[in-house]
Amino acid sequence: IASDYAPEPRITGIAGFRSFLPLCYGLVLQSVLSEKQLKEKLFLNPIKIITNGGYKLKLKNV
Repeated sequence: IASDYAPEPRITGIAGFRSFLPLCYGLVLQSVLSEKQLKEKLFLNPIKIITNGGYKLKLKNV
């Protein structure tokens, strides 16, 4: 989803995932994605999507 519809990643990293699912479902409500397409995209590995886009992630061990 990030690779298709989200703005460019921030330098400071991801702010959090609390609003991630509601924002993603908003794409369904706005008819940008079907519910089936959303489910398919949610099962993709977000790290692979971001790194395949040429971005490097600085992940902290939590």
